[in-house]
Amino acid sequence: MWPVHISHFLLLLHGPSLVYATICQDQGYFTDAERQALITAHNELRRTIAEGNQPNQQGTLPQAKNMYELQYNCDMENIVKEEVGKCSGHATLLEQYGQNFLVLPTANMPAGKTDRLNAAVGVWKGPQTYYGLNNISNYDDHRLYSFANMVNAKTLRFGCGYKADCNGGDIHISCIYNLE
Repeated sequence: MWPVHISHFLLLLHGPSLVYATICQDQGYFTDAERQALITAHNELRRTIAEGNQPNQQGTLPQAKNMYELQYNCDMENIVKEEVGKCSGHATLLEQYGQNFLVLPTANMPAGKTDRLNAAVGVWKGPQTYYGLNNISNYDDHRLYSFANMVNAKTLRFGCGYKADCNGGDIHISCIYNLE
């Protein structure tokens, strides 16, 4: 069963029309559309797993029994935004969070920021389909860590960071996931 939690947007009545509240206050960093693209990409993967439709090396992964939607966390976004802004080129928050990190030259990425964010999520989930997950309770294969961060049933919150023009034109994209 896929629990539905409507908490990404708060519906406010403002005069005769309806207005959506923002996901995070900082609209200059990510727009709500960009954040929503990240939320959708992550939760579509989780939904596919919950329904037992996620392709595996052979067949599909079994249905998840306890897979909830991820909630976007603005405090986590601020943490990873600061780290990605340093252009270090690697994951630096591994003791506190599960962290996915992607560095690619601008020329290798789609043009729009939303497309780049979706491409990063695609890269992070890709190894599971290629290498396969043979023991669904064991994510010890280091090639599957990025996938495991996104789909761990205990992961309920995440936040992402993005920095263009690092080290002569690289794009750094990272998401962190709670470890609780």
